[in-house]
Amino acid sequence: MAPSDLPVTGHLVAGELIDGTGGDAVAVHDPSNGAVIGYAGLGDDALVARAVAAARAAQPGWAATPLRERMAYLDAWRGKLAAAADSLTELVIDEMGLLPAFARNVHVGRAVACLERLEELAEAVLAPRREGISLIVREPAGLVAAITAWNFPLHMLVSKISSAVALGNTVVLKPSEVKPLAAWAATRLLAELDLPPGVVSVVGGTGPAVGAALVAHPDVDMISFTGSRAVGRRILAATAATITRSVLELGGKNPALLLPDAPLDTALPAVLGSCFFNNGQVCGAQSRLIVPRALLGEVEDRLVGLVADTAAGPPRAAGTRLGPVVSAVQRDRVAGYIRAGVDSGLRLLAGGPGAPDGLPDGSADGYYIRPTVFSDVPPDHQLAQEEIFGPVLTVHACDDVDEMVAVANGTRYGLTASVWSADLDRSVAVARRLQAGQVVVNGGGFNLSAPYGGVKESGNGREHGREGLAELTEVKSMQLPA
Repeated sequence: MAPSDLPVTGHLVAGELIDGTGGDAVAVHDPSNGAVIGYAGLGDDALVARAVAAARAAQPGWAATPLRERMAYLDAWRGKLAAAADSLTELVIDEMGLLPAFARNVHVGRAVACLERLEELAEAVLAPRREGISLIVREPAGLVAAITAWNFPLHMLVSKISSAVALGNTVVLKPSEVKPLAAWAATRLLAELDLPPGVVSVVGGTGPAVGAALVAHPDVDMISFTGSRAVGRRILAATAATITRSVLELGGKNPALLLPDAPLDTALPAVLGSCFFNNGQVCGAQSRLIVPRALLGEVEDRLVGLVADTAAGPPRAAGTRLGPVVSAVQRDRVAGYIRAGVDSGLRLLAGGPGAPDGLPDGSADGYYIRPTVFSDVPPDHQLAQEEIFGPVLTVHACDDVDEMVAVANGTRYGLTASVWSADLDRSVAVARRLQAGQVVVNGGGFNLSAPYGGVKESGNGREHGREGLAELTEVKSMQLPA
């Protein structure tokens, strides 16, 4: 039973906020010290059925609502999220163990930013076009079931809901029960908007219960899922009978290629920053560094110095550069990979098994991982093939660019990659050879208006930008008289 003095997340169904039940709730832990800071209330298949019925009933009227009127609700939500940035940031720090500036600028900042160009992009996607005698239009997909991951819970909830709703879809979303507090705060702000009942429902719960009920429901028109490859496969199997469309983002094992003329002063801190981004828990992390063999010694020396400056500790402590991972389960999983690397004889440059040294009092029960780098790793090694989802970098030496590209493409994944060279055209030429949905070239920044998604077993479809919005529509062509 959840203690009465700790928050319990609930549900939003058919315009009604429903309290979570303490008896069935899942504990939410502060990763910096292991303390319980709240509970995730769990829904069930009956609540899913109620939410889907409300969404189905609301969809025709919402689709007929002009884009400008739909966007007025979302603009109001954006304003509420921006006004609540301070409190949302504190929730993100507490439940995710992230440094304050990162929590505010990335987690909260991107949640607000994904709403800023939405009307312009939606208008472009929905604009009819002529193709000879045909009039081609895009219409809402219908009822979208969305399921989010725990590593960006606030941004994913806002992005998946707003993208679908802007285009005239209705949404039933299951947030992660692992890290639900900031997402629930954003849901409560959404409930203040007086949207037509059923346009958006949020049902908390576990994947095997609420997620499975959503995926299997015959009234769901499409599924938007971010999470593991294993769950993505189960979704595809479950929807085969109904041919339900899906957009799946299933992670990556992403390479960073330093070409022989790469600017190491710029490239190495950026690659390490990507690997340790979100405390190492991001699907797009550049976790494989591929370098010319002639540069291996210099790269190793520089990495050792950079990691030495990456102090792991509590997110609000002075000097901390890397916070904890989100849970004891995740800590043990990442530590298991590190031990496997050591046990198999990989050359350890920095980090290794065990908690970081010098943790302050009160942090012993936190979920800390030492930032770790292994070098000269065989490309077929477990650590080079499997998504670790923690602050662990593997370094691979190659004899020429062709071998670098082959190593980069030599996994089942294909989400992101990066290429570094003093010559932009050369970087772009190599980027065109990489099997990845998005490639960072010479340190280019993240763009919420660009499509994001993967190839191979990193998933299908795209999110963000025009291409991502188009996934949430169906195409109709009308053949007019000549």
